[in-house]
Amino acid sequence: MMRSRYKVILGVVCSLTIAFAAQLAFAQNPPSNQTQQLNSILFENVRIFDGKSAQLSEASNVLVVNTAFL
Repeated sequence: MMRSRYKVILGVVCSLTIAFAAQLAFAQNPPSNQTQQLNSILFENVRIFDGKSAQLSEASNVLVVNTAFL
């Protein structure tokens, strides 16, 4: 009875250790300022909804750089 309890506890500890190690292995470090890569995409001829009026804008181009809309 005691041995099975220790086996369960050991199994839980091992599982937690493996889960923690997997998180560390797959964690992504943010890029440094010197090596930051700019990812951009241009959407052409889009109509924009501004949330204030019921109308859409005229056809426009929208440039997205990383997560910023320009």
